[in-house]
Amino acid sequence: MVDKQRDVLHEAPVLGEEVLDVRGFVTAAIEQKALFITVFLLVLLISIALAFLLPKKYRAEVLLVPATDSSASSLAAGSGLGGIAGLIGLDTGTSSIATVALEKLDSRGFTERFIETHRLMDELFPNSSDDDDSGAPRLWDAYERFDRLRRVGSEKSGALVRVTVDWYDGAVAARWANQLVADLNTEIRESVIQESEEKIQYLEKELGETSNVNLRSSIFRLMEAQIQEIMLASVVVEYAFKIVDPAVPPDEEDFIFPRRPVFVLMGVILGLLLGILAAVMRASKKS
Repeated sequence: MVDKQRDVLHEAPVLGEEVLDVRGFVTAAIEQKALFITVFLLVLLISIALAFLLPKKYRAEVLLVPATDSSASSLAAGSGLGGIAGLIGLDTGTSSIATVALEKLDSRGFTERFIETHRLMDELFPNSSDDDDSGAPRLWDAYERFDRLRRVGSEKSGALVRVTVDWYDGAVAARWANQLVADLNTEIRESVIQESEEKIQYLEKELGETSNVNLRSSIFRLMEAQIQEIMLASVVVEYAFKIVDPAVPPDEEDFIFPRRPVFVLMGVILGLLLGILAAVMRASKKS
């Protein structure tokens, strides 16, 4: 009991010193109120100036849903030829086209092709000079910059995918977001057509090497599935993802950066802290 009382007595002066320090800060700010107010207003004015002078950044968003799975995998599953179907890459379960497309959308290769196809180097690096080759941005630099302004997110169920693009021009951000989805669907369609044609060539080879009637019938059904896949990919524009809500240019005042209320609030807090610090340092020098 006596030890506890001693501990309390030892802690009391520490608490008193903390209160005294806070009072000392307040006293110093009052004594050096001219300096305190000057520093506070200066920091606040700088934060307000930054909030209104920094370039505005806008966000465009496009909402997607995975397109309906094609009938190729279901035909392959019902053909009774799971071995060859698996060998040539026919998924007898759920289609993975949307999963592959989602990963491709965020990949480096697709992004670099997108930048080159639409000649975005000048827009991503407007201040770069073509005369100075040593300091000219590279395609890798463009990918890194574009990757920071593009975001791809999906729900756990994968039922809804959001693609957002941030840029200093809202119309450009919306154009890029919509074009990303269009180019993605085009690449997936072309890839599916090429793969299906290669699978048909393989199946034709297998067909010529077998005389079993049942086996030949199953191979014909697999070939039919691939032909349907080619027809579907050739006709359906939104092959991997369907656009639920296309990106539109945001309003002029609907920018995401700078957040002016946050800048002003941070200016008030930082101004108070720096004002008190300046006042305390001036008071300590005089003492």
